Amino acid sequence: MGAGEQALIVLRAWRHELANDLQSITGWLQVGRGDRALEVAWAAADRLHSQGALLHLKAPSVALTLLEARARARRNGITLGLNLGSDLSGLGQEAEFRLAEAISRLLEEALAQQSGEARADLNLVVAEDSGGYRFDLESQGPVATLRWPRGTA
Repeated sequence: MGAGEQALIVLRAWRHELANDLQSITGWLQVGRGDRALEVAWAAADRLHSQGALLHLKAPSVALTLLEARARARRNGITLGLNLGSDLSGLGQEAEFRLAEAISRLLEEALAQQSGEARADLNLVVAEDSGGYRFDLESQGPVATLRWPRGTA
């Protein structure tokens, strides 16, 4: 899938989520439940904040891959949380594309497995150490780990 197609998937998902949130807020306000409307508004703000962190990654292909995977997970009733402990700076363009593909495969397999089971939320922890980058996918325990050496071309 090309970057343009990925971007459209992400933008459609964002639009759909925002429309749903606004409908929920309006509905709760119409029935006099300002407390529930506020909960929906805060949840939407938290999602936007989390998605905003992705926009600061120094690897745009990886950011787009994560946003697309998040949208796909949400369509399947799964929340894909992201804990970004690195901005992935220092990747060359070729390494970035290969890393995005590896992350996409990792997440596709996990989402396919979650779809067939009792659905549990997923969390991807991105960390950086002297050896490079580490991507730990967790659910109710460890699911998979991807290590990516620094300087991989």
